[in-house]
Amino acid sequence: MVLLQCLPDVYFEKTTQNRSQCFDTTTNTSMESYLKYSITQTITGFIIPLVLMVCCYGHMAVILTTRKDIGDTTLKLKCLRLVVILAMLFFICYIPFHIFRNLNLMTRISKMYNISMEAFRKDLRTRCDNTGEHHEDAP
Repeated sequence: MVLLQCLPDVYFEKTTQNRSQCFDTTTNTSMESYLKYSITQTITGFIIPLVLMVCCYGHMAVILTTRKDIGDTTLKLKCLRLVVILAMLFFICYIPFHIFRNLNLMTRISKMYNISMEAFRKDLRTRCDNTGEHHEDAP
């Protein structure tokens, strides 16, 4: 799964034509496409696994707290603590990467078109409305 998610990244250029500038994501000419790829990667590589993990670990926590035939109380508390720590570590370790990569791309796009982030959000909202998607929570 990880290989499939990372494979499209090879398609995007990381340097300018004359190799005078390097980019961590892609060149200015491909930023909008890369932002779409990055958001897709965030959804499939972070949000979906996070939701699945919370559901599975939540189920484990419910079983550990409600069943009387599973070990002693001390063992249950240690297991519950481990479950919470694992979920928190996943969240804490990966959310900064996904948030800041997408913010970096949005900022680069807004600078390239010389627009403010508010105007960028309005443009993004307009594009979403034109494609039939509706987001009530958009600022």
